[in-house]
Amino acid sequence: MSIDRISRRHVLAAVPAGLFVGAVFGENFHRTSLNLGNDADAFLAYQKMRGSFSSDPMYWWYKSLTYGVVDRQVTLLYALEIASWSRSEMNNDGTMTITASEVGYYLSPEDGRVLDNVTNPYTGKPIRLSHIKGGPRQFLLTPEGMKLVKGMPPGTTFSISFRQPFVVNGIVYLSEETHGAIPSQVKDDNGRDIDWPFRTDEFTTYSAPLAELNDASVATAMSTRFTFQNMMNWPVWMEMGTRPGFTMGRGQGGKIKSFDDLPESIRKPVMERDGSFYKNPESWSKPKEHLSIFGQQK
Repeated sequence: MSIDRISRRHVLAAVPAGLFVGAVFGENFHRTSLNLGNDADAFLAYQKMRGSFSSDPMYWWYKSLTYGVVDRQVTLLYALEIASWSRSEMNNDGTMTITASEVGYYLSPEDGRVLDNVTNPYTGKPIRLSHIKGGPRQFLLTPEGMKLVKGMPPGTTFSISFRQPFVVNGIVYLSEETHGAIPSQVKDDNGRDIDWPFRTDEFTTYSAPLAELNDASVATAMSTRFTFQNMMNWPVWMEMGTRPGFTMGRGQGGKIKSFDDLPESIRKPVMERDGSFYKNPESWSKPKEHLSIFGQQK
């Protein structure tokens, strides 16, 4: 089985133009045994895991730990817990548009309490945290991976690709890679502002039961879970300037039925701090002034 990135050319060759959507939505869509070595079926699995063939809202949750890395020395910095909302829309060419927003909070890795003030372990400076408020952002899910459509600062570049899924003991595993750069500025040792793009590299593995992906009546694989690792520049709010080093994160999460199924550790702060997101995430939009999930001050 190939582990090459899925090729849009291969999918279009495997499925005649205009018939992909019909195969998904038409009365003749009765495939109950996906061949994940086939590019079209692999893309269908990707759509069910990352998105939905229904316009019903999707809800996600994840939690991670973030470490600072300097001279190969690792320092645990904080935990991060995120609640995310998204909605999918099918396009005429078989691609899928996903609109998503999220809120989240920096937590103490020791006891899970929300952190509003921390001390930078490298500089000793106190920091007032502004928690995560992102979106709405829009992505296009294609046979080549996801493409950023809107919702990020001008000049942002992102590459999001996935690799051929494989099956072990009835569970489908699919890996996704994200590489991006966001325009940003930091202060150098002389206090001058310099351009310093915020760079992020993330490696995610999604998993879901093959039986769920094979079920033609299932619009989205609700059992989807994921784990990830990432490497990022120092977030701007740490005021690390051009100091050598980076952050490294690892975490896990998955789909949930609604925000009511969020763990108490994040459901409570969401309700207390961002009640409008909890009640109506589709109409929610981030404040104009905040610190984004990617560490860039807005």
